[in-house]
Amino acid sequence: MKEILHKAVKLINNDTVAWIAWVVFTGVIALVVFVTFPKHSVLHSYWDASQNWWQSKDLYPHLVWYHNLKVYVFGGMGYLYMPQSAILFTPFTWLPRLSGEIIFRVISIAALAFSLREFLKPFQIKLFPMATLFTLALLASSARNGQMNVLMVALMFFSLAQLQKEHWTKAAILLMLCFAFKTTSIVLVLLVAALYFKPMAWRLFLGGLIVFAFPFLTQKPDYVISQYFQYHYLLQSATAFGLSRTNWASIFGLIGQFGVHFNMTFLTIIRGIMALVTLWVAWVNHRRNETPGREWILYTLAALYLLLMNPDSENTDYMMLGPVLAVFVLNAFQQSRIVESCVMGFLWLGMVNGYNMSVLLHPHHKSWFAPLMGLIFTIYVVTYCFRGGFMRNLNYTESRGKATTT
Repeated sequence: MKEILHKAVKLINNDTVAWIAWVVFTGVIALVVFVTFPKHSVLHSYWDASQNWWQSKDLYPHLVWYHNLKVYVFGGMGYLYMPQSAILFTPFTWLPRLSGEIIFRVISIAALAFSLREFLKPFQIKLFPMATLFTLALLASSARNGQMNVLMVALMFFSLAQLQKEHWTKAAILLMLCFAFKTTSIVLVLLVAALYFKPMAWRLFLGGLIVFAFPFLTQKPDYVISQYFQYHYLLQSATAFGLSRTNWASIFGLIGQFGVHFNMTFLTIIRGIMALVTLWVAWVNHRRNETPGREWILYTLAALYLLLMNPDSENTDYMMLGPVLAVFVLNAFQQSRIVESCVMGFLWLGMVNGYNMSVLLHPHHKSWFAPLMGLIFTIYVVTYCFRGGFMRNLNYTESRGKATTT
């Protein structure tokens, strides 16, 4: 059995095959969008927000003020991000709608492919082909829908690759660009600022000031300020909206299947505690792990926190874990831990089929199986950090910014 597995891995572990797979995948996504547009696309919210910005209209018209309750209520649809994302999306709105939709997806997928290859460079063994397989299987829905999480993960990988090389300024610029596109990347930004405090904290602080000041260069100050206030209310209302429903792929949606629901105060406390736990585990890994693999653990912890602690997580967001699971599978395989490798593979399959498994095992609830897989993976990652680091059994072509062979 072991010999058969080794032959199978060797057969598919080819960089050329991986790049062909990326090209074919991108072509298929472009064709699907061309044939089915506007079905499945979520980019209309960015399109509308970008146009509203330049016309000085509200970015969040779906946020309704109820005078009798004196609260804003989120309707469940629409643009959910800061003004910066709408501004940066503007060039795509200059194109015909269908062309812009396809080009955005092509750029996002290409960025993810190249960033993944860059992030894996320090490892001497071939990880890119297997990472490609695991990534593409989880990526299909997000890529088809045009979701911003694809570009977010790409920018995360690019920035962490720069951290591996100790190129601090480049890493900070890429992280701030990622934050501007999608606010939820703040989880990784804060972890990097805390763990790489001396070289990165001041760079990220300065970068954050620039990001927040940037919209003032494009619009009148009173309009920009009003949109910032609207975004603040949107965050509160969208969080409450996510908590009010159990069909979200977060830990709260998973627990909600048992009839347990949370209020905003309890959610804030739980997320705060788990943020401290995440920082602690990341700090342990940072101190014990001097290999380039420690940035992979950092990304993994940030992704797991974001997926499980965000009340509005969706099944498609679990594409963030595809590359990580591939690396863990190969790491266990290299150590002849076949059972462990198969468990990681099972978790990956569970996330790929998160929607189908959820509905099959619990009809009318579509998003609980993926977070269950994510929770199991979280336990595995935490115990793995404490039992001796990450991929120490593999060789590296680089170590902390210097070319070495170990």
